Amino acid sequence: MLHRRLAFWLAVSVAAAGPTASAGGAASFRFVHLSDTHCITATRNPRPRFFLDPMAKNLVASFSLLEAAVRDVNEHVRPDFLIVTGDLIDRPGDIPALRRAKRILERLHCPWYPVVGNHDGQRAWTEVFGAERLNYTFVRNGWRFIAVDTSRGGIDAATRAWLTRLLDGDGRTPTAVLTHYPLVLPQAQRAAGRRLYRADLVLHGAQAIQRLLARHGNVRAVFSGHCHVPTAMRVGGIDCQTAPALVTLGHHYAIVAVENGALTTTYRAVPLPGVPAPNDGPR
Repeated sequence: MLHRRLAFWLAVSVAAAGPTASAGGAASFRFVHLSDTHCITATRNPRPRFFLDPMAKNLVASFSLLEAAVRDVNEHVRPDFLIVTGDLIDRPGDIPALRRAKRILERLHCPWYPVVGNHDGQRAWTEVFGAERLNYTFVRNGWRFIAVDTSRGGIDAATRAWLTRLLDGDGRTPTAVLTHYPLVLPQAQRAAGRRLYRADLVLHGAQAIQRLLARHGNVRAVFSGHCHVPTAMRVGGIDCQTAPALVTLGHHYAIVAVENGALTTTYRAVPLPGVPAPNDGPR
């Protein structure tokens, strides 16, 4: 049953298989892309909307899954750093859950960088992480990463102006943008979101942001979450990837390797507590 579920889960997504060519940036490094942990204290899971619903969340095990992921990253992957592209918690405003998730992530043996999601909410996020973790930048291994607040489904004027100033101010450093809402999805995923979940899973105003990023030749990639399945597209010379949701079927996270400017993404399964699982990524 587990193997069938994994096969279905991978079939409904467009995984980033193999290296995706990107020009520039000679640094070689590896980071983990974790997303959509949806932590909450729950005694039962919501009913799937249909058989093997890829958006069905294992909320009962949400904290245990995050703990297992942190242990797995520390013991087997040992990346240079880790990003979390939003929805650390399931219920907006659940500050105790967000604090608990933060404490678990603090057990990582590497630096980690969170991005706010729509389920997190700006108010709770600011309370736990501080306003400085809504929109911010960091530099790792010669690359600049820009974390952008898309928690309300779009990018407001002030945030867009801030992003534009950052991009205009440095046209040389290889840059990746981190968002919760993706800027682009394969047509099948976007159509499924509209039909099955009555939601557009893509960022509102995404095309304008795509044009803004494409004007700057040093923007190499956009890493996002929200849609709960792994996807990979190349738009305007930019690699756009979404990570699987840790809390949903398969319980995977992504490992991104950057070598000579090329991105290679693989996926690693986190077993349910006490239940062995196959693994897709490097050991």
